[in-house]
Amino acid sequence: MQVFYHKDVSYVHAPKIGSRSILGWFAILKDPEIYTKHPEYFVEVNTMDHAYTPIRRMQQECGEIRTPVSFVVSRDPVKRFLSAYKNRVVTHKELRGSKLIDPSKHYPEFDQFVDQFHQFRDESKSIEVHFKSLTFYYGGDKSLFTKIFKTENLSECRVFLQNHFSTELPDLRLQQNKPGIHINPTEKQVRFIKDLYKQDYLNGWT
Repeated sequence: MQVFYHKDVSYVHAPKIGSRSILGWFAILKDPEIYTKHPEYFVEVNTMDHAYTPIRRMQQECGEIRTPVSFVVSRDPVKRFLSAYKNRVVTHKELRGSKLIDPSKHYPEFDQFVDQFHQFRDESKSIEVHFKSLTFYYGGDKSLFTKIFKTENLSECRVFLQNHFSTELPDLRLQQNKPGIHINPTEKQVRFIKDLYKQDYLNGWT
């Protein structure tokens, strides 16, 4: 487990569930003035990691839950897969230069990405990390966690942190994708994604 914590609250990390917003809130809890001192750290659409690095450096991290309160965030696997594609492949262009795609293109189209997913995953460490199952990051025992939030209701996590630490937090939505990226997967592609994350469905990480 990759666990970030602030005082008596731990957040177990996983990609593409709103993690940058959560770490942004943790950064503000540690330094309440950082949001006004460094607004560039909290840009919603960020295609570079320069804004994320200082927030990441502020975090206290360990490999296990050591606090009385802990939480994770769950997300529908199909939506999470689509979000990861739009963010890591289209917005960040992490497969640019791949031998699998046309040299004139910056990223594979969604159809090709799904058809050759395992090859792309084996080719890029970042793709491998961002497309791993939530079961890989959380395990299968929900009783380990005090609270479980959902990405589509991430404001509930913000309210929880506000109430717990008696403070106010901004409504962050960091690491958003560029506007105008629309994908409508076919039924076959949805079946592929659901099979890829079948363990998440079995464990209730949806």
